[in-house]
Amino acid sequence: MVYRQEDKYSFKKLTPVAKDIVRLYDYIRLNFHEKYNAPDETGKRGRLGGRVELKGRKEARARRDPKAKKVPYYFLSPKEVVFGETPIEKGFAIPLLSGYRLLLRPDAKGQFRWLTDPFKFFDQHGTKFARAIMDISDSFGNNPHSVGREPQTYRQISSDFRRWYLENLELDRKVV
Repeated sequence: MVYRQEDKYSFKKLTPVAKDIVRLYDYIRLNFHEKYNAPDETGKRGRLGGRVELKGRKEARARRDPKAKKVPYYFLSPKEVVFGETPIEKGFAIPLLSGYRLLLRPDAKGQFRWLTDPFKFFDQHGTKFARAIMDISDSFGNNPHSVGREPQTYRQISSDFRRWYLENLELDRKVV
């Protein structure tokens, strides 16, 4: 009897972008703090270090391991571990990462490819992403786990991704 493994959920189609997705998760978590604190369109800066969600996370981390001052990111570089200063909860990073599914399209062979470079897209729109997630957090009592579990978070982030990607396309057309 021959065992044939079905690709019921089409995971094999993600082969060309799978490494990018894993790296992107670490990239978002590493750069979230910087993007949140960057000035927005009005020039207003964020203060992630002053937020309740982050203070609790840093204190809990210090209690578990006082030596663990840096957060390791294993997938950003194939040769070395990259360390960041600020721990960012999964409840903030995963909804952002899920928005990137809107930037995937199948090619002629059915394999998924990026419509645009996902890392550059985060660099360009990361401040908006980080602020949107933290605004959602405000409405859920500053609980990162609630943010990551709430379907409305994913709907809003997907809508924001779609809008920002289309706005970016429109700007590119005007420049040409």
